[in-house]
Amino acid sequence: MAASEDEEEFFDAPCDFLTPHYHAEGDSFDPSQFDYVPPPAEVTILHVGSDAVSFGLTSHVSPVKYKIQMDYTSDTHKGSIKTEDCGIVEVEQLIPGTEYTFSITRIGENGNQSTAVSLFACTDPAPPVKITVSKLSSESLSFHWDIPPGAVQTYIVRCCSEGETGKRLATHKNSVTFDSLRPGVCYSLHVSTQLQNGRISKPAISSVKT
Repeated sequence: MAASEDEEEFFDAPCDFLTPHYHAEGDSFDPSQFDYVPPPAEVTILHVGSDAVSFGLTSHVSPVKYKIQMDYTSDTHKGSIKTEDCGIVEVEQLIPGTEYTFSITRIGENGNQSTAVSLFACTDPAPPVKITVSKLSSESLSFHWDIPPGAVQTYIVRCCSEGETGKRLATHKNSVTFDSLRPGVCYSLHVSTQLQNGRISKPAISSVKT
């Protein structure tokens, strides 16, 4: 039946009319057409050190240039970095032995942001910097060490000679005394920091002869 003069006819608009185009080379491009910013995908932790954590990100292929913003927080420390949308992002100058929350966001050229992706990581504990012998005799020795940066639950201390397991103890102080040693023997001193979650640092090592 033919439409009357008072009726309007409506037609479906072609999909191309509603969808932003990827322009050919040489054409002008308006990044504001792309309001939606995809969140970072497949974010993995590549490496955890005592003061740095590195992440692997899958880059998003698009004519829009994105940046990555990484916000990090702990109970005592927070910060933020912004970098190009590349495969690896490294956060440095962190506190050793500390639990961090990392929030990763992708930002478009028009300032729009994606939803955040959150990960958790605890930096490695740092070992004591220096061991100093304060008292030495033929059968005993006392020594102390500098307190390392970051959180410390206990110190794991070992005093051993070549071919022997030696003595091992845990202490909350940064000094210790070992008795009942053998005269004229070279002893190796090992001090590691231990976190509340059980993670132990590499040892600081020194040696002394009774």
